[in-house]
Amino acid sequence: MRRRSLLATVPTAALALSGCSGVLGDADTAEPTDRQANSTPEPARPAIQQSFEFDHTESDSVGESAVGSRAAATDADASLPWRITVWNDAAAARSIIVTVYGESAGRALAETIEFPADAYHTVLLFEPDEYTIQVQAADRARHEYHIDADEFDCNGHTTEIRVTPAGDVQYVESSTLVLCGPLPTTESEDG
Repeated sequence: MRRRSLLATVPTAALALSGCSGVLGDADTAEPTDRQANSTPEPARPAIQQSFEFDHTESDSVGESAVGSRAAATDADASLPWRITVWNDAAAARSIIVTVYGESAGRALAETIEFPADAYHTVLLFEPDEYTIQVQAADRARHEYHIDADEFDCNGHTTEIRVTPAGDVQYVESSTLVLCGPLPTTESEDG
């Protein structure tokens, strides 16, 4: 049985915010968010880098969130947002808490998302920062994934985060390989 036919029997997901206002924005016109600068991440287990394949065409999206503004990213030569996909790789619906902390931004996003079975949610990080992304399925342990500010550049970066049926969190990273900045110049032999 294909996943798509199984998902057709699951009701549409509802997106519930956990008390943060002004956090979500249109990906093309995202405005700076209401940030809590003094907020720091709670202790969490590290997510595990693991090889897995995730086919977006076989799963339903439960929405998209944006952190930061496209204008700020362009000014920092990071014109493409960092795309994070959180995937509920389980045969049952469940709540997953997604929280994003930035070193300069504080807690920039905090959402409790109702995921149907095998569904995903996308978070776009527009501004370079030291990020900690925490993911927690229902009553399971909280896990985290880190992105360094110097990893943001003109390339497209994607992190797929898989929440296993047992609530463990794994990730896979990928990016384009475009040369960023001006081409190096070579001096001629004539001087």
